[in-house]
This record gives sequence, structure tokens and C-alpha cells, in this order.
Amino acid sequence: MHILHFIYSLNIGGGSNHVRMLVDDLQHHSSHSVIGGSGNNSTGFNRSKIKFFKAGKKIFLPFLLVYFIKIHKPDVLHLHGRMSGIIGRLICKFIDIKGLKVVYTVHGFGFENDGPLKKLILKFFEKILASSSYFTIFVSDEERLLYESTICVSKKIKYKIIYNYSCVPANSPAVIQTKKESCVKLVYVGRFSRQKGVDILIRAFDFLSHTNFNIDLYGEGPDELILKEMSALSKFVDRIRFRGIGSNIQHLLTNYDAIIIPSRFEGLPYILIESISCGIPVICTPCRGINEFINFTNGYKSEFITPESLAKSIDNYIYDLNDDTCKVISKINSSQRLLLDKFNRVVQLEKLIEVYKS
Repeated sequence: MHILHFIYSLNIGGGSNHVRMLVDDLQHHSSHSVIGGSGNNSTGFNRSKIKFFKAGKKIFLPFLLVYFIKIHKPDVLHLHGRMSGIIGRLICKFIDIKGLKVVYTVHGFGFENDGPLKKLILKFFEKILASSSYFTIFVSDEERLLYESTICVSKKIKYKIIYNYSCVPANSPAVIQTKKESCVKLVYVGRFSRQKGVDILIRAFDFLSHTNFNIDLYGEGPDELILKEMSALSKFVDRIRFRGIGSNIQHLLTNYDAIIIPSRFEGLPYILIESISCGIPVICTPCRGINEFINFTNGYKSEFITPESLAKSIDNYIYDLNDDTCKVISKINSSQRLLLDKFNRVVQLEKLIEVYKS
């Protein structure tokens, strides 16, 4: 079986990481090819058993996709993300490609960052193309509910919920020591964009009761300059450090006491799964894509997606770290059960193989 994966953007983030993990984990089960657009996260695709094609400009992507399908005749076309889903399904709707199964994975189906006209256009395309997929895959049940309520498709679509997964077995939490005499080391890893809520995080520091902390921010993105200017105005400017793009995230996370995920909305962020695998506490907002998995017993979730509410959750964590480490360890142990119940690699891959074969 030959699977062709199509991803519109190869920028650093969950989408490109997800595709790379899939082709690595499934290359012994079937043959895989990847077509990607512009972006700097193509490392790892250039393997001998994986045919990888990168379009120099995104405008060439549809032509490259049509050419590849016609010449190589894949059995399955797996579309990853919103723009890939629209382009790929439009091509398959108007070009007769016999025997090709189209699988569409919705990675973060959100319109929160889109203007009114773009929302209207995207909703129009999603509505007319909803039934064009052989299968639609959602990475969380919240994503499925949002998709159905937004698109309001009359024809029932075939779908399956397949969670993102961890390739790393759960680590037992290290012996957690109180931080009364030393600095609490916090970290953020992700894109610098409005969706990720880094502006909420920077503003949250001004509402903290505890002041003995440092925060390292790893990533890049369109809002980087704005966020650096915002941090320069913070009263904790000397505690907020921009570290560039992080590498070997699993190892990097073990150097910190807790991770903060301040997003406005998500699909299912890999950084959440990686953090749980590493055995460090998660401080987060109650946004879609996280709210389904993190609660008040397995993480430090804020009540609202606001700087004040997030600051309260950070304060609660630091208080527990200083005075009730058993509570911190209990939350870590509880969160790691998700690796068996939800983010189990074998279970999720079996569900995807079933979709490919069905």
C-alpha cells in the first residue's frame, strides 16, 4: 500500500511533526511519500525509504500534487490540515482519480484568527467538500463537535477520532524538591502567534504573587517582535528570556520545573504530550484541545483564558512546589495515565491503519 501525505505548511509545529512521526512509525507497514509546502521543518523527511518532495513556493503545490498522483498512483491520499484539506479535496473532486482513498486529518480546526471574509470562504469550501473525504480524522472530540457545529453538513460523514500520541514511554517524576530558596524554572515551547497565547503569558507575570521564577521561551513566529517589545515593558523583564528554536525537546523539558501552555485554542498540541511523557507538571489555559484532557487533578489549569486567571494557576503551582510537593507528584502521576488511556502509540497507529485498509 502506498500512502501519499500532503501538508501545506512545513513550518515548525505540530502538523509537520505529526506527519514525520507517522511516516517513521508506519514505513515498515506501507510505503510513504510526502509533499510539503514552504517552511523550515523538513528535517527528518529526507530518508531513504520515504519519497519527500518540497515545493519551493506554495503556489506550485496543487500542480505538484496532481502530477504525483497521476504518475505514482498512490492508494491513499492523506491530507493534513485545513489548507491541505481544501486543496487536496478540490483536486480530487474535479479530477477523476479512480480507486484513490482520500483521508483528511483536521489539525486544529479553528477560525479564531481569521477575518470575516476568510471565515466565510473557508466555511463555504469545507461545507461543499465535507463529504469528499473517504474518512475524516479528528485529533480530539472537541474538534469533531466544533467541525460539525461550524460546517453543519447535511450528509453524515465517516469519521474517526485518532489522538496524537507519544513515542516516548512515561518517565517517573524526579524527586521534587521545594524551591523556597531557589528560583522556579518555567518554560514555554511553541510558535509565537496569537493562537498560542504567549501575550497572555507575558501579561500574566504582572499579576503573580510569587516573584522567584525565570521563564524561558523557545520558538519563533509572526508575533516574535511584538512579544519581545511586550516583555521589555514587563516588571519582570529580566526574568523573561527568548531562547530561539529549541532542539531535542524531550531532553530540554527535563531541565525545567514546569511547562506553561497559554493557548487560546488548539487541536491537540504535541508539547502537551511530550511534557506529560517527561514527567513535568503542566500549567495551562482551559482552551479547546487541552480542556478535554487536562483537569484540576492532573494539571494546573486556569479557570479562564485570561492573564489574571493564568497567573493564579502559576501561583498555585509555585505554592504547591514550596509547601506540598506530594500534590505536584500526584498531578504528574495522574497526567501520565493519559499516555496509556489516550495517547497510546500502538492503539492510535492501529486505528489509522484500520482507516487506510478499510
